[in-house]
Amino acid sequence: MPLLLLPLLLGSTPLATDAAALCEALLAQQPQRGAQALAQAAEGCRGAEPVLAFALTQRALALAPRSAPLQLAHARSLLALEERGAAAQLLDGLVHTAPTRGEVQLQARLLRAGLAEAEGEPGRVVALLAPLGGLPRARALRERAHAQLHARAREEAALAAQQRAHARAGAEAAQCAARAKPEAPLRPGQEAWGTRGVVQSGGQRTFRLRNVRAGHTYLLLATGHCTVPRPDAKRRRTSPSPRDLFGVDFRARVGGLEAWPLRMGLDPERSSFSFRAPEDDPQLFVEDRSASRPGVRCSVRDLSVRVP
Repeated sequence: MPLLLLPLLLGSTPLATDAAALCEALLAQQPQRGAQALAQAAEGCRGAEPVLAFALTQRALALAPRSAPLQLAHARSLLALEERGAAAQLLDGLVHTAPTRGEVQLQARLLRAGLAEAEGEPGRVVALLAPLGGLPRARALRERAHAQLHARAREEAALAAQQRAHARAGAEAAQCAARAKPEAPLRPGQEAWGTRGVVQSGGQRTFRLRNVRAGHTYLLLATGHCTVPRPDAKRRRTSPSPRDLFGVDFRARVGGLEAWPLRMGLDPERSSFSFRAPEDDPQLFVEDRSASRPGVRCSVRDLSVRVP
């Protein structure tokens, strides 16, 4: 048993105080060897006593803060306590500073790639594991990351095709409306304009509000809806709950008027805004300003303009 562990095992007795003083004296005389002994002790007890292992590697790192092996040991202690953010920061530093072909560099990349996979970042996983070549320990992580990237590419291609189809439908509807003869004045509650066009997460679209006349007051109606992945009960969550839609930011703007935020929910939410048309047939611009949220998919549909 390393002498440095005696104060921890003896508690707060006078003997423990003397042992602690002796340990500190030894550490002051040989800080490098003492730090290594602390790291070895942490490796042995991390599974059963993660808090004790954290304290040991933290003390070891204070003795030799530039030691790459000790930084790696402390990152393992942080992961054992689910302190993923701090561990990721420490591992990122090792990836950039540890010797390229050393064991510390290898372990740092593997651990950091595991964190990136847990956070839904397959692109970072591939980048982290690229220097490791065909190493068997990296193969499974790399294969899963490539599969996720291919799935995302297929989803994006399907979304782009859907948007092109909606754009063609919108253009055809606009042409038909342009050829139509002027209608009689609209009655209260009657629809002046409507579309089946959809604006998806990360997208933006511009519509022409036909039959909307300058100086008249109208109501803009829109329905916002979001879907989120189902929670996995077997996996510990490290990011905010997917049911938290904070940060979803869809906006609509008519002509040069001020933009309005559109309501979005896990159940369809209806937005209604009153506006005075600045011109005949003004443009309606709808866009998503949200930050990227893995797995969260939102859309705005059922856009229409009515006479109040």
